Amino acid sequence: MPRGRQALASVCLCLVCLIVLMPQLAARPCAQDTIKKVQHLINVEAPKLKGLNCSLYTPTVDHYKQKCPGATMKCFAGEMIVLLDEWEITEAHLTKLKTTLTRLAEQLNTTESGCIQCELFEVEAPETFLRNLLKTLHEMNTVHCPKKTR
Repeated sequence: MPRGRQALASVCLCLVCLIVLMPQLAARPCAQDTIKKVQHLINVEAPKLKGLNCSLYTPTVDHYKQKCPGATMKCFAGEMIVLLDEWEITEAHLTKLKTTLTRLAEQLNTTESGCIQCELFEVEAPETFLRNLLKTLHEMNTVHCPKKTR
């Protein structure tokens, strides 16, 4: 068993390793709880609000895969704000989707060129928008999340 300086050096080395690794682990864009909230919107809220006439710019999972994950998630985040306002959803756990999606977009934001602006995506019904968001979140999880949390 190490003693004195050798023990102190070992402890310091372990702490440095942990400090260096922690931001990388924390920065992983993993969205299990977000998926549950989007599923709630699809299964519970959407059927109740079917009569509302609302259209949203809707990226697809293909846009996410084609070198534009940050721009795609940023579009989803902006359109989620519109959707929650249109549907007048004020439940705190659902309104947090706005900030969660924005944070995910920031975590995914890398140097992206040639990405489509949000206003150039197809305009779709809220149900289609939510299904595409759900598919994109699942894709993001398969890439960025540890297998046990998918």
